Amino acid sequence: MRRHFYDIVFTLVLFTLYTTVSLVLVDIGAHVYLTASDTMNSNYDQRTSVLYVAQRIRQNDSSGHIRIDQMGGSDAIVFTDVVSGSVYETWIYVSDGQLRELLISAGTEIDPDYGQAIMPMQSMVINQYDRASGLLTITFTMADGKTSQIDIYVKSSEL
Repeated sequence: MRRHFYDIVFTLVLFTLYTTVSLVLVDIGAHVYLTASDTMNSNYDQRTSVLYVAQRIRQNDSSGHIRIDQMGGSDAIVFTDVVSGSVYETWIYVSDGQLRELLISAGTEIDPDYGQAIMPMQSMVINQYDRASGLLTITFTMADGKTSQIDIYVKSSEL
């Protein structure tokens, strides 16, 4: 009878140990997954927003089509385009923690809240434009506080 009791106790202790180790491993795996997922999302937001702005500048890089302005107290990039005789402006700026884009008729009064939110971002600062080299330097601060800087070559030197 005593031997049978020790067999049961040994089996229960072994089962408890196995269950505990399994739960600890699942917890460690979940933590690793969440950390990797958060890092990937942060990197995606950072790369996507920087490349989005760079691509928009490249698309509109012709004489008189790009200018630097202010929107709601922060830097903005403005692209001017003429469509069927009407002049339109596309504004790219940061407002209320979002990178935004706004397409309006030139001369229209604008409000920072009108723009379509592209992705979360704290700020976009246009640091400098070097006419000699043609490099426009822009610093982005993402929603998580990480910063990224891009130097983009602008062919049209009328900024």
